[in-house]
Amino acid sequence: MDILKKSTKVSEEDFAVRYSRNNDFWLSCIDCSYSPAYSELKQFTHKNAGNMGLLSDISFQTALQFAVEVQNSENIFVFGHNECQILRLSLDESGKRFDFLNNWAVPLSHFAFQNQSLPDDLNFSGQLELISRLNVLKQVLNIGDSAIIKKRWKQGARVKISALFYDSHSGSIQDLGFSVESSDQLNLQKNIFQRRQNEIYSINYYRKQCGNSV
Repeated sequence: MDILKKSTKVSEEDFAVRYSRNNDFWLSCIDCSYSPAYSELKQFTHKNAGNMGLLSDISFQTALQFAVEVQNSENIFVFGHNECQILRLSLDESGKRFDFLNNWAVPLSHFAFQNQSLPDDLNFSGQLELISRLNVLKQVLNIGDSAIIKKRWKQGARVKISALFYDSHSGSIQDLGFSVESSDQLNLQKNIFQRRQNEIYSINYYRKQCGNSV
């Protein structure tokens, strides 16, 4: 879990200075009880199920384009949270179906099942939280892959995409220490993230071959 060890708690003072500026663009989850945007500031917030920055989501891509190309937003924050009911439902194997929700959450479900080889001492809620944090990092990479962002970087514009997380138990916001602000940095972070995914695939493979003792 080294990829998540850079997380730091954000103080109220630090949040007001570093994360509360005009024209910031926030991607958050409809199930999150905390709204990061300050009402007195001109900020842009896009919410969907699972805070997913999908390249195929026209609504999100439209909001992203408006923020970075029309309003010249320089800071994009992917804002995840714990106790996510969207993620919980995406892992539900009881057979209960919610047509629109389940179809929307297919990428999230696929990602979650890929990352189920997590520390055995964690309960289900703990595993959900870790997957939620990893999903925030994944969405940072997704947004960086958007043609809209790549175009802005190629034009020399400053656009930084960062990962933040809300812990409802402590009421605190955490900076996950994972961001991209150039094509080169995007490729570097992709490699780091992919190495972590490859480790998970290896664990899954050996567990299938040798049982859950691995």
